[in-house]
Amino acid sequence: MATNANKVRHTKFLRKFFQEDDESWFMEMAYFLDQMRYRAERRTLTRRPIRTGPLLGHIFIHELIQGHDTRAYENFRMAPQMFFKLRDVLIGKGLLTDTKNVICTEQVAIFLHPIGHGVTNQVLSERFHHSGETISRHFNAVLKAVFSQKRVHQPSRRWSTNPPSCEA
Repeated sequence: MATNANKVRHTKFLRKFFQEDDESWFMEMAYFLDQMRYRAERRTLTRRPIRTGPLLGHIFIHELIQGHDTRAYENFRMAPQMFFKLRDVLIGKGLLTDTKNVICTEQVAIFLHPIGHGVTNQVLSERFHHSGETISRHFNAVLKAVFSQKRVHQPSRRWSTNPPSCEA
C-alpha cells in the first residue's frame, strides 16, 4: 500500500485542484487513489499456478481404478471393468484419442465424474488439475463420442403405452 507521504501528497494535490477544505473527502479520495495504485501493482506481480495439489488428475484416476472397486464406483458410478470397457470401445472406434496433456482414461473420468455427482466445471478443474476450458473441451469430446454411437438403449416395446398391470 501507499505510504503516509503518498497520502499527504495526494491530499495536497486534490485540495489544490478542487480548492476544498473538507478533510474527510480528501482522505477518502487519497485512499481511493492508493487502492487503485495497489491494484495496478498487484496485477504486475509474477503469476502463480492455481492447482498445485499432490494428486494430479491422472494419478488420482490411477489410484481410484487400481484401488478398491468401491472407490471407483463411488467416483465414476461404474465398476473399473466397465470404465475400461467404455474407454476401450471409444478408443477402438477412433472416437477418442490421447491429447498432449490428457490421456483417454482421464478424459472418460472427466466425463463420468460430473454425470455421477453433478459437480461444476470449477470443481472438476480443482480435482483434475486442468483449466476450465480443458475440462469443458474433453467433457464435450467424450459426450460427442458417446452420443455418436448408433446403438442407444431404448425401452422395450412389448407393451402399449402402459405396462400390463396398469391396463384395464
